[in-house]
Amino acid sequence: MNIGTSEKKQEDNLAFPSKDVVYLEMGKNIHRLLEGPCSLRIAFYPTTYFDKKKQEEISVTLPFVVEKDSIFDKIGIIDKKIRVQHCGEQADKVRSPLSPVNRVGYVIFNRKDAEPKRKFIYYPNSVGIDLRNIQRAIHPEKADKMRNCFLFMWDVEITKYFDENPSLKKTPGGGIRYKTEFMPGNRWEGKLPASYLSPTIADEELIYILSAKSKKDGKEIYLEKKDIFNPQNFFSVFTKEELEILDTEFDSSDYTTALSNVELMEKFQTLKFNIAARDKNGNYKFPEKERLAKEIIDLGLIVGEVESKQLPQPKEKATDDEINVDFKPENPDKKEISDIFDDKEESNEDLPF
Repeated sequence: MNIGTSEKKQEDNLAFPSKDVVYLEMGKNIHRLLEGPCSLRIAFYPTTYFDKKKQEEISVTLPFVVEKDSIFDKIGIIDKKIRVQHCGEQADKVRSPLSPVNRVGYVIFNRKDAEPKRKFIYYPNSVGIDLRNIQRAIHPEKADKMRNCFLFMWDVEITKYFDENPSLKKTPGGGIRYKTEFMPGNRWEGKLPASYLSPTIADEELIYILSAKSKKDGKEIYLEKKDIFNPQNFFSVFTKEELEILDTEFDSSDYTTALSNVELMEKFQTLKFNIAARDKNGNYKFPEKERLAKEIIDLGLIVGEVESKQLPQPKEKATDDEINVDFKPENPDKKEISDIFDDKEESNEDLPF
C-alpha cells in the first residue's frame, strides 16, 4: 500500500508537538502497519515552545518533510564545516544533526494506545528494509507459501536497543540498533501463496485467505487481488473498533508533503532555532554554537537559546573567532522512484519531542 499525497497546501506541518506522530521507544514497540511505505527526507529542527502546564519554555525537536536542496542541506553543510575546522572532526566522517535524513513513512496503529487511532511514524531506513524483508520472506518448508503475511495483516514488534560494543559509539546512531519481526502466533503463517508477492499476478485472481475465507455477516466472501491492499475488506484482520476507525478519513499527506524553502522560512519566523539544544547525554548538539548562530542568522533564521533543565549542564567551549563559510551544494544521491529504501543514512537515531 503506497501512501498517497494530495494537492492541497499543507497548512501546518506537524502540530506542536504532534500527538499523531509516533517515535520508536527503547525496548519493544508493537505496531500494526496500515499504509506505506513512503520514502521521505526528514530534517530535525531544534526549537522551543511554551508549556502552559509547566509555565516554562521547553526545548523540542520538530521533524519537517523537506525537498532536495532545502535550507537544511545548506545549514547542515555549514555545521559540518565548523565541526571540521574547529572541533577536529574528520571531513569524510563528519555528520550534522541538521542534515536531512532518509526515512520510511507508515500509517500505523500503535498498540500502546488504549483505543485504536491512526498515527504516523518515520521509521529509520534499516527498519524499513527489515519490514520489507519479513513481508517478502518465503516459508522455509513450503516454497510456494509466504512465510508470514502482508504487513497490515498481523502486528509487528520492533525492538530498539543499545549495542554496548564500544566500536559502535562513533557510528551512525551511536550504537542504537533495531530488531524487527512479526509478533508470535501469526495465524497467517504459511497460508498465503508466495505468488501474491509477484507484481505480475493477475488482478482477477481470487484471494483465498486463512481457514480459508473471510466472513461478513456469517457469509463467506472471496477477495480479488486488488482488494488485498484494502484493509477495510479484511473482516478477519481487524476488530470491529479498528474497522470503524479505518472507515473514517485520514489524510496522510499531512505527514508526507515536503515544505518548500519559502514555507520553511515562513515557519522559522515564529519558531526560533534553539542553538542550545542538547542530546540525551547532556552535550550540546552544536559544540561551536556561537559560530553556527552567526551563520544561520545571516541566512535569516531567528536564534534563541533555551537550556533544558532535565539534562546535566555541559561544559561550554569559548568560541570568539569568526569563520567564513563558502557554501557549495552537495550533489544529492539520485534515486529511482521505485527505490523506496536506501541503506545509507545519516543516523539511525529517532528524535522524540
